[in-house]
Amino acid sequence: MKEIEVKAYLKDKNKILNSLAELGVQLSEPIVQDCTEYVKEIGSPEIYNSNEYFLRVRTENGIHKFTIKKSPEGIELVSIEYETKIEDRDSFEKALVMMGYKPAMRIQKVRQKGKYKNYEICIDEVVDLGSFIEVEDMSDRDTPIVLAELQEFLFSLGVSPEDEVKKGYDTLILEKQYSK
Repeated sequence: MKEIEVKAYLKDKNKILNSLAELGVQLSEPIVQDCTEYVKEIGSPEIYNSNEYFLRVRTENGIHKFTIKKSPEGIELVSIEYETKIEDRDSFEKALVMMGYKPAMRIQKVRQKGKYKNYEICIDEVVDLGSFIEVEDMSDRDTPIVLAELQEFLFSLGVSPEDEVKKGYDTLILEKQYSK
């Protein structure tokens, strides 16, 4: 199964939160996420995105998780992903380095989650990037069809098509670093 998502800047957060509330979407309490991304090759966004696998170690409410992602279709926000809990974050990260992976960046955010039908909705406050909304679906269906459905839903909430972002937070952070 693939994780297929759409994402957008939240320029009018209250408007979108009201739209979600009208649909009956209840958001979770804020969850603090502290992530480190690992890859084999670090550098510019182009070098970074040329990696085959993207590894993440995340701490959320004191629980450590390891995630591996691969984008088989070459679309950044479409990936096959596996995740598991880990006991010892420090030792696990040292093992990743021993296997040749390098810490590429740290992503810190506060996330609120909700569900609407089969969609997971996330409202994120990302350190150094700002406010975002993500809508994702786990699906084996044809990617362009699912993406179109997700975009239609996102725009129905009042998100402007110009605010859609087709990149992950990792790429956005790298682009910001390289634009300085």
